[in-house]
Amino acid sequence: MTDFTDREFNTPAIETEYGGPRETEYGMPPEAEYSMPAEAEFSIPSENEDRRSEENGSSDGEDRKKQGKGRTLKKFIPKTILAVAAAVTVMTASLGIDIIGNDLIGTNSDGFILAKILKSTPSPAPSGTPGPTSSPAPAFSFPDLPNKDPDFAGDYAWVTKSPETSEEYLRLENSVSASFLEAGGHYKNLGVTETTFTGLEYDKTANTLTMEDFSASDLVLNANLMGNGFKLVLKGINRIGRIIIWGAMYGGSLTVTGEGTLIVNKDMTFTEGIVLQAESSQSCLMIDENVTVEIYGSNAAVAIIDSLDNKGIYYPDTVKMTGGKVRRIKTDTGTLITVVSGDEYATKVVFGK
Repeated sequence: MTDFTDREFNTPAIETEYGGPRETEYGMPPEAEYSMPAEAEFSIPSENEDRRSEENGSSDGEDRKKQGKGRTLKKFIPKTILAVAAAVTVMTASLGIDIIGNDLIGTNSDGFILAKILKSTPSPAPSGTPGPTSSPAPAFSFPDLPNKDPDFAGDYAWVTKSPETSEEYLRLENSVSASFLEAGGHYKNLGVTETTFTGLEYDKTANTLTMEDFSASDLVLNANLMGNGFKLVLKGINRIGRIIIWGAMYGGSLTVTGEGTLIVNKDMTFTEGIVLQAESSQSCLMIDENVTVEIYGSNAAVAIIDSLDNKGIYYPDTVKMTGGKVRRIKTDTGTLITVVSGDEYATKVVFGK
């Protein structure tokens, strides 16, 4: 295998921070307050009424009454007052507030004229009428990925496709040797036996590796064709040199869950702490909310190479990432790489609350 050694992160890249949608609440003020005079009184000079009757060719006061006081008032009430009254009426009516008093003075073809403008409390909503509601934010969930189980059937084996020659494995290794926690038929045919370690337990049925107070900073956890449902459950404080997972066009995701802590590559022995070699599979890294994951790398903390997933890394809003950013890089050959790194080459990235 080879390390991911491209150290140039200044190439054009899409920098994206991932997190669940936040709830946006829309509300109206419970009561719209308008400062208005309790009563607006309008005085009409009597000489104006006399002049208006003369213009109409009538000296009878009853004719003026037939015309309606509203028409007379409309002529002499300043237009600005009418405009304000009308605007306030429309505006407050839209808010469910009745500011109109019961006193009206006449009507005509142009409508009624306000004699009083009174401020009142909002009218209660009719019984049984639902109030405004806001939709709750959807709960966070990891993507539903295909091929969750390891390739026990051997359908993606390179040589012979059968359970007897399946090539899935889960092992601890260094530059000298490797010890298998899970070995497919191909490796068993080569004489490989499975080994147990204190602090590590692999559940084949659940496709889960539980790590409890395990410390092996000089070893690499290497997995192949373990599927997109492979989980690492943390208990206590755990240390490992590196994690590398191969997808082989099938699935090589990692979900880190539990309630413990994982420290990866603290000695900076490797260029990246966690590497997903997706190999054109829909593989991604998923970090649950109750764990703390501390990842180091001289190049990047995380590298997800050639994944068909459109993000590559997922964690809920309750998890904070400090020390780095998620960067999407496309190489000259078209390979898409998702890296989590800081601004400096020596990177420490922490996921946790």
